[in-house]
Amino acid sequence: MSKKYFIIGGVIAAIGGLAWYANNQYKLSWKLVYSVTGYKIISISKEGAKVDLKINIENKGELQIKLKRLKLKVFADDKFMATAFTDIPVYIEPKKSVETTIQVTFPKSILKNITAIILDAASASSDLKNMNLKVDGSLSVSKGGFPFWIPVKYSFKLSEFTEG
Repeated sequence: MSKKYFIIGGVIAAIGGLAWYANNQYKLSWKLVYSVTGYKIISISKEGAKVDLKINIENKGELQIKLKRLKLKVFADDKFMATAFTDIPVYIEPKKSVETTIQVTFPKSILKNITAIILDAASASSDLKNMNLKVDGSLSVSKGGFPFWIPVKYSFKLSEFTEG
């Protein structure tokens, strides 16, 4: 009899733990606010373009959050272009925001005129700035020692921001 109750208690505890985890992940997703705030074109060459995206992450919660990993798939005009990844830990204090940078390499195929890349970097830069870009991925954060994954979805054009 006691073994049966022990198993039932374990199942109830596991369900309660999973419910707590899901609830915390849901609450945490509303306490983190992220946005792309700027960019810097690192280089444009015949291989493509390297761009640093500046991402602002605000912690509206009451506890410090550790950003462990940021992994984003980058789409240009709804076509997959690259995966950007960083696993440099960033600590976000309560009621504060931090800005982090993630580098994206766009292949030459996304720029409209390959000759412009080789001959005229300004023209290639204009092509890059006017594309519809979308990032889709996740933030891996730790709160209280527990890992949580927060989905990231954001659409923008580089022309909406000031370079630098």
